[in-house]
Amino acid sequence: MKIVIDFDGVLTNQAAEGGLELELFHGTLLTCMPNAPATIDALFAAGDAELASNPGQHGWWHRGRLAAFADEDLFIRAMALGHCFDRWAAQGREPAATVRQAIDAAALSSFAAIVASSHEEMVRRSADEDVATVCPEARGVLEAWLARSYDVVVVSNSTTPRIMRMLEGVGLKPIAHEDNASAQFRVRGRAGKFALGEEAEVVRFGERCVDVARPSYAQVLREERPMVVVGDVFSLDIALPLTLARQQPSLYEGMHFYLRRCSYTPAWAVAQMQRQGDEPFLLDVVDEVATLPDLVRRRAQ
Repeated sequence: MKIVIDFDGVLTNQAAEGGLELELFHGTLLTCMPNAPATIDALFAAGDAELASNPGQHGWWHRGRLAAFADEDLFIRAMALGHCFDRWAAQGREPAATVRQAIDAAALSSFAAIVASSHEEMVRRSADEDVATVCPEARGVLEAWLARSYDVVVVSNSTTPRIMRMLEGVGLKPIAHEDNASAQFRVRGRAGKFALGEEAEVVRFGERCVDVARPSYAQVLREERPMVVVGDVFSLDIALPLTLARQQPSLYEGMHFYLRRCSYTPAWAVAQMQRQGDEPFLLDVVDEVATLPDLVRRRAQ
Protein backbone atom coordinates (compact mmCIF):
# COMPACT_ATOMS: atom_id res chain seq x y z
CA MET A 1 0.00 0.00 0.00
CA LYS A 2 1.39 3.37 -0.99
CA ILE A 3 -0.10 6.61 0.30
CA VAL A 4 0.51 10.02 -1.26
CA ILE A 5 -0.46 12.78 1.16
CA ASP A 6 -0.33 16.57 0.84
CA PHE A 7 1.29 18.66 3.56
CA ASP A 8 -0.07 22.21 4.00
CA GLY A 9 -3.66 22.09 5.19
CA VAL A 10 -3.63 18.31 5.65
CA LEU A 11 -0.83 17.70 8.14
CA THR A 12 -0.71 21.33 9.24
CA ASN A 13 -3.09 23.93 10.58
CA GLN A 14 -2.95 26.56 7.84
CA ALA A 15 -4.93 29.21 9.72
CA ALA A 16 -1.93 30.81 11.44
CA GLU A 17 0.20 30.81 8.29
CA GLY A 18 -2.60 32.12 6.10
CA GLY A 19 -3.41 34.84 8.60
CA LEU A 20 0.22 35.93 8.79
CA GLU A 21 0.59 36.03 5.01
CA LEU A 22 -2.48 38.24 4.67
CA GLU A 23 -1.26 40.45 7.51
CA LEU A 24 2.12 40.90 5.78
CA PHE A 25 0.41 41.72 2.47
CA HIS A 26 -1.81 44.31 4.15
CA GLY A 27 1.13 45.69 6.13
CA THR A 28 3.29 46.19 3.04
CA LEU A 29 0.53 48.15 1.32
CA LEU A 30 0.14 50.24 4.45
CA THR A 31 3.84 51.12 4.42
CA CYS A 32 3.32 52.41 0.89
CA MET A 33 0.39 54.57 2.04
CA PRO A 34 0.94 55.14 5.77
CA ASN A 35 -1.51 58.06 5.88
CA ALA A 36 -4.35 56.26 4.13
CA PRO A 37 -5.27 53.11 6.09
CA ALA A 38 -8.93 53.61 5.17
CA THR A 39 -8.01 53.33 1.48
CA ILE A 40 -6.19 50.05 2.07
CA ASP A 41 -9.08 48.71 4.12
CA ALA A 42 -11.54 49.69 1.40
CA LEU A 43 -9.45 47.86 -1.19
CA PHE A 44 -9.41 44.66 0.85
CA ALA A 45 -13.12 44.92 1.55
CA ALA A 46 -13.83 45.24 -2.17
CA GLY A 47 -11.53 42.30 -2.87
CA ASP A 48 -13.21 40.14 -0.25
CA ALA A 49 -16.61 40.93 -1.74
CA GLU A 50 -15.43 40.11 -5.27
CA LEU A 51 -13.91 36.77 -4.26
CA ALA A 52 -17.01 35.85 -2.29
CA SER A 53 -19.24 36.63 -5.27
CA ASN A 54 -17.11 35.05 -7.99
CA PRO A 55 -14.62 32.57 -6.47
CA GLY A 56 -14.51 30.48 -9.63
CA GLN A 57 -13.10 33.43 -11.59
CA HIS A 58 -10.15 34.03 -9.29
CA GLY A 59 -7.33 32.00 -7.84
CA TRP A 60 -3.85 30.69 -8.67
CA TRP A 61 -2.97 31.58 -12.24
CA HIS A 62 -0.39 29.71 -14.31
CA ARG A 63 0.17 30.09 -18.05
CA GLY A 64 -2.78 32.47 -18.07
CA ARG A 65 -5.15 29.77 -16.78
CA LEU A 66 -6.55 29.02 -13.36
CA ALA A 67 -4.77 26.17 -11.60
CA ALA A 68 -6.87 26.42 -8.41
CA PHE A 69 -9.74 28.56 -7.21
CA ALA A 70 -9.85 31.37 -4.67
CA ASP A 71 -12.17 29.52 -2.30
CA GLU A 72 -10.03 26.38 -1.98
CA ASP A 73 -7.17 27.49 0.26
CA LEU A 74 -5.97 30.47 2.32
CA PHE A 75 -2.73 30.86 0.37
CA ILE A 76 -4.64 30.74 -2.92
CA ARG A 77 -7.04 33.35 -1.59
CA ALA A 78 -4.14 35.74 -0.95
CA MET A 79 -2.82 35.16 -4.47
CA ALA A 80 -6.31 35.74 -5.86
CA LEU A 81 -6.54 39.09 -4.08
CA GLY A 82 -3.19 40.17 -5.53
CA HIS A 83 -4.13 39.28 -9.09
CA CYS A 84 -7.56 40.87 -8.68
CA PHE A 85 -6.04 44.14 -7.42
CA ASP A 86 -3.56 44.19 -10.32
CA ARG A 87 -6.36 43.77 -12.83
CA TRP A 88 -8.43 46.50 -11.22
CA ALA A 89 -5.44 48.86 -11.20
CA ALA A 90 -4.82 48.21 -14.90
CA GLN A 91 -8.46 49.09 -15.54
CA GLY A 92 -8.12 52.31 -13.55
CA ARG A 93 -10.59 51.11 -10.94
CA GLU A 94 -10.40 52.75 -7.54
CA PRO A 95 -9.07 52.37 -4.95
CA ALA A 96 -6.74 49.83 -6.62
CA ALA A 97 -5.38 52.41 -9.08
CA THR A 98 -4.44 54.85 -6.31
CA VAL A 99 -2.78 52.15 -4.23
CA ARG A 100 -0.90 50.93 -7.29
CA GLN A 101 0.58 54.40 -7.75
CA ALA A 102 1.91 54.21 -4.21
CA ILE A 103 3.33 50.75 -4.93
CA ASP A 104 5.11 52.07 -8.01
CA ALA A 105 6.50 55.01 -6.02
CA ALA A 106 7.91 52.50 -3.51
CA ALA A 107 9.60 50.61 -6.38
CA LEU A 108 7.46 47.51 -5.84
CA SER A 109 6.40 45.78 -9.03
CA SER A 110 2.81 44.62 -8.43
CA PHE A 111 0.21 43.47 -5.93
CA ALA A 112 0.87 39.86 -6.95
CA ALA A 113 4.60 40.30 -6.35
CA ILE A 114 3.88 41.65 -2.87
CA VAL A 115 1.75 38.58 -2.12
CA ALA A 116 4.62 36.35 -3.28
CA SER A 117 7.13 38.16 -1.07
CA SER A 118 4.65 38.02 1.83
CA HIS A 119 4.44 34.26 1.39
CA GLU A 120 8.23 33.97 1.38
CA GLU A 121 8.45 36.07 4.54
CA MET A 122 5.78 33.94 6.21
CA VAL A 123 7.78 30.81 5.39
CA ARG A 124 10.96 32.42 6.74
CA ARG A 125 9.28 33.42 9.98
CA SER A 126 7.69 30.03 10.38
CA ALA A 127 11.18 28.56 10.61
CA ASP A 128 11.83 30.51 13.82
CA GLU A 129 8.41 31.32 15.24
CA ASP A 130 5.37 29.35 16.33
CA VAL A 131 3.48 30.05 13.11
CA ALA A 132 3.59 26.84 11.08
CA THR A 133 1.94 24.12 13.13
CA VAL A 134 1.91 20.42 12.37
CA CYS A 135 -1.43 19.00 13.55
CA PRO A 136 -1.03 17.23 16.91
CA GLU A 137 -2.47 14.03 15.48
CA ALA A 138 -0.24 14.01 12.37
CA ARG A 139 2.60 12.09 13.99
CA GLY A 140 0.28 9.31 15.17
CA VAL A 141 -1.33 9.00 11.74
CA LEU A 142 1.97 8.70 9.90
CA GLU A 143 3.46 6.32 12.46
CA ALA A 144 0.37 4.10 12.28
CA TRP A 145 0.77 3.77 8.53
CA LEU A 146 4.49 3.13 8.75
CA ALA A 147 3.91 0.47 11.42
CA ARG A 148 1.65 -1.34 8.95
CA SER A 149 4.49 -1.25 6.40
CA TYR A 150 2.68 1.22 4.16
CA ASP A 151 4.84 3.48 2.01
CA VAL A 152 4.06 7.13 2.79
CA VAL A 153 5.09 9.92 0.45
CA VAL A 154 4.43 13.55 1.35
CA VAL A 155 3.91 15.31 -1.99
CA SER A 156 3.63 19.08 -1.78
CA ASN A 157 4.24 22.37 -3.55
CA SER A 158 6.21 23.47 -0.47
CA THR A 159 9.95 22.88 -0.38
CA THR A 160 11.38 19.61 0.87
CA PRO A 161 13.62 21.25 3.55
CA ARG A 162 10.63 23.10 5.05
CA ILE A 163 8.51 19.97 5.24
CA MET A 164 11.39 17.89 6.58
CA ARG A 165 12.13 20.43 9.30
CA MET A 166 8.50 20.59 10.43
CA LEU A 167 8.04 16.82 10.48
CA GLU A 168 11.34 16.33 12.30
CA GLY A 169 10.13 18.91 14.80
CA VAL A 170 7.40 16.52 15.96
CA GLY A 171 9.72 13.55 16.19
CA LEU A 172 9.34 12.00 12.73
CA LYS A 173 12.22 10.93 10.49
CA PRO A 174 11.33 11.35 6.83
CA ILE A 175 13.81 10.94 3.99
CA ALA A 176 14.13 13.41 1.13
CA HIS A 177 13.06 11.78 -2.13
CA GLU A 178 16.22 13.09 -3.75
CA ASP A 179 18.32 11.16 -1.23
CA ASN A 180 16.46 7.84 -1.46
CA ALA A 181 13.64 7.42 -3.97
CA SER A 182 12.64 4.06 -2.50
CA ALA A 183 12.53 4.96 1.20
CA GLN A 184 9.35 3.98 3.02
CA PHE A 185 8.72 7.52 4.36
CA ARG A 186 9.69 10.21 1.89
CA VAL A 187 9.12 13.91 1.16
CA ARG A 188 8.74 15.16 -2.41
CA GLY A 189 8.63 18.94 -2.29
CA ARG A 190 8.15 21.36 -5.18
CA ALA A 191 5.82 18.85 -6.81
CA GLY A 192 4.38 21.45 -9.18
CA LYS A 193 0.75 20.51 -8.64
CA PHE A 194 -0.15 23.98 -9.86
CA ALA A 195 2.03 23.87 -12.99
CA LEU A 196 -0.16 23.61 -16.08
CA GLY A 197 0.92 22.23 -19.42
CA GLU A 198 0.91 24.14 -22.68
CA GLU A 199 -2.43 22.69 -23.78
CA ALA A 200 -5.42 22.77 -21.45
CA GLU A 201 -7.30 19.59 -20.51
CA VAL A 202 -10.48 20.71 -18.81
CA VAL A 203 -12.66 18.33 -16.79
CA ARG A 204 -15.97 19.31 -15.21
CA PHE A 205 -16.45 18.53 -11.54
CA GLY A 206 -19.94 19.68 -10.67
CA GLU A 207 -20.10 23.45 -10.93
CA ARG A 208 -16.38 23.91 -11.63
CA CYS A 209 -14.20 23.05 -14.61
CA VAL A 210 -10.68 22.10 -13.56
CA ASP A 211 -7.67 22.10 -15.86
CA VAL A 212 -5.96 18.75 -15.20
CA ALA A 213 -3.06 19.25 -17.63
CA ARG A 214 -0.39 19.15 -14.92
CA PRO A 215 2.69 17.37 -16.29
CA SER A 216 4.87 17.74 -13.17
CA TYR A 217 2.26 16.27 -10.86
CA ALA A 218 1.38 13.62 -13.42
CA GLN A 219 5.03 12.51 -13.48
CA VAL A 220 5.01 12.17 -9.69
CA LEU A 221 1.84 10.08 -9.83
CA ARG A 222 3.24 7.85 -12.58
CA GLU A 223 6.39 7.23 -10.56
CA GLU A 224 4.60 6.64 -7.25
CA ARG A 225 1.47 4.77 -8.43
CA PRO A 226 -0.33 5.40 -5.08
CA MET A 227 -3.37 3.50 -3.91
CA VAL A 228 -4.38 6.34 -1.57
CA VAL A 229 -4.32 10.10 -2.24
CA VAL A 230 -5.03 12.60 0.54
CA GLY A 231 -5.32 16.35 0.02
CA ASP A 232 -7.19 19.47 1.06
CA VAL A 233 -7.34 21.35 -2.25
CA PHE A 234 -9.46 19.50 -4.79
CA SER A 235 -8.01 21.23 -7.87
CA LEU A 236 -4.39 20.72 -6.84
CA ASP A 237 -4.44 17.39 -5.00
CA ILE A 238 -7.40 15.33 -6.18
CA ALA A 239 -8.59 16.37 -9.64
CA LEU A 240 -5.69 14.93 -11.67
CA PRO A 241 -5.31 11.51 -9.96
CA LEU A 242 -9.10 11.12 -9.92
CA THR A 243 -9.19 11.83 -13.67
CA LEU A 244 -6.41 9.31 -14.28
CA ALA A 245 -8.32 6.71 -12.25
CA ARG A 246 -11.43 7.32 -14.33
CA GLN A 247 -9.52 7.15 -17.59
CA GLN A 248 -7.68 3.95 -16.66
CA PRO A 249 -9.90 2.11 -14.15
CA SER A 250 -8.12 -1.21 -14.63
CA LEU A 251 -4.88 0.35 -13.36
CA TYR A 252 -6.44 2.18 -10.43
CA GLU A 253 -9.12 -0.21 -9.19
CA GLY A 254 -9.58 0.06 -5.45
CA MET A 255 -7.89 3.45 -5.22
CA HIS A 256 -8.92 5.73 -2.32
CA PHE A 257 -9.26 9.53 -2.43
CA TYR A 258 -9.68 11.55 0.76
CA LEU A 259 -10.35 15.28 0.91
CA ARG A 260 -9.38 16.86 4.23
CA ARG A 261 -12.22 19.26 5.02
CA CYS A 262 -10.98 22.50 6.57
CA SER A 263 -12.79 25.69 7.53
CA TYR A 264 -12.21 27.05 4.04
CA THR A 265 -13.12 23.94 2.03
CA PRO A 266 -15.81 24.91 -0.51
CA ALA A 267 -19.10 23.06 -0.74
CA TRP A 268 -18.61 22.22 -4.43
CA ALA A 269 -15.42 20.26 -3.63
CA VAL A 270 -17.10 18.38 -0.79
CA ALA A 271 -20.01 17.51 -3.09
CA GLN A 272 -17.61 15.91 -5.60
CA MET A 273 -16.12 13.72 -2.88
CA GLN A 274 -19.54 12.61 -1.68
CA ARG A 275 -20.64 11.35 -5.09
CA GLN A 276 -20.01 7.61 -5.08
CA GLY A 277 -21.23 5.97 -8.27
CA ASP A 278 -20.24 2.72 -9.91
CA GLU A 279 -16.59 3.69 -10.19
CA PRO A 280 -14.03 1.14 -8.93
CA PHE A 281 -12.50 3.47 -6.34
CA LEU A 282 -13.54 5.28 -3.20
CA LEU A 283 -14.11 8.97 -2.50
CA ASP A 284 -14.52 10.38 1.00
CA VAL A 285 -14.35 13.55 3.07
CA VAL A 286 -12.30 13.55 6.28
CA ASP A 287 -12.88 16.11 9.02
CA GLU A 288 -10.28 14.71 11.42
CA VAL A 289 -6.86 13.57 10.25
CA ALA A 290 -6.77 11.10 13.14
CA THR A 291 -9.50 9.00 11.49
CA LEU A 292 -7.42 8.28 8.38
CA PRO A 293 -5.56 5.14 9.57
CA ASP A 294 -8.77 3.32 10.45
CA LEU A 295 -10.49 4.43 7.25
CA VAL A 296 -7.62 3.24 5.07
CA ARG A 297 -7.23 -0.01 7.02
CA ARG A 298 -10.93 -0.94 6.82
CA ARG A 299 -11.19 -0.17 3.15
CA ALA A 300 -7.98 -2.01 2.34
CA GLN A 301 -9.34 -5.26 3.80
